[in-house]
Amino acid sequence: MTVQHSSFFTPGRVMLIDWSEPMGHKIGTTINTETKNTHQKNKRFIIVSTSKGHSGCVSISTYGGRGCTKPGSHNEVHGIVYSEGRGPELLPGEAGLGFDPVCMIPDNATEQLQVASRIDYSKVYPVSHNFAVYFIGRISDSDFVKVREAVDVIRQEDYTTTGQFQYM
Repeated sequence: MTVQHSSFFTPGRVMLIDWSEPMGHKIGTTINTETKNTHQKNKRFIIVSTSKGHSGCVSISTYGGRGCTKPGSHNEVHGIVYSEGRGPELLPGEAGLGFDPVCMIPDNATEQLQVASRIDYSKVYPVSHNFAVYFIGRISDSDFVKVREAVDVIRQEDYTTTGQFQYM
């Protein structure tokens, strides 16, 4: 992974980032501030929009290979993302998802998505262009329209429910 020029961050591109986020804790858990309470992993994102110095992105996750069969996942805000040459697949026991499947065209044959890959349209993450990234593919042009529409639907639902946009 390397830092790329801002011109590489275009809507529809799929990238891999070394991502850190807080570890989850149950209510009532005492957190030790002397240790790092973060979880690091490689995370995939689809660039939805780009601005000066950063992009708005939605994440791709397999939820540990469980897709939306993972307890607590919200099927209604997810969609399947699959690699070109494979078809979209629901996992055994996975109820229908809220949005249509989209196809990723890999930059090379080794960059294949797992069958359990799901897009979470409910969170738009800001990703700075000074992060080290690895571009792995792009969403097909016809399917990227579906990605933008799904993000817009979720944002509109958040706005209608709360009176303000919820980005995180």
